[in-house]
Amino acid sequence: MKVTGFVLFGVLVLIYLHLVKEIWRLVAETKQLGSATRFNRFWWTPAWRLHRAAFPSSVLRRSIVHRFIAITGLGIICFFLIVWADIHSLGWLGW
Repeated sequence: MKVTGFVLFGVLVLIYLHLVKEIWRLVAETKQLGSATRFNRFWWTPAWRLHRAAFPSSVLRRSIVHRFIAITGLGIICFFLIVWADIHSLGWLGW
C-alpha cells in the first residue's frame, strides 16, 4: 500500500506540473486581450475572471478545474494509503 501511495504521489506531481503549464497558458491568452487589469503567472485569479468573460465556454478553464479536482482527490487517497500503511506496519491498531 505504501508503494502505491508513493506512485500515486508521483502521478500527482505530474498532474500538478501540467496544471501549472495550463495556468501559464491561461495567463498568456488573457494578456493577449490587452486588458488594463494587472496579473501574472503567480497572481492569476484576475486573469481567470477576464478569460471567463472573453471565452465563456473555454476548454482550458474546464481542464484547470478538472486537474484541481484530480489533485485534491489523489492527494487524499495518497495520504490515506501512506498513513494506513504506516499505522498498520507499526501495529498501532493492535493487528
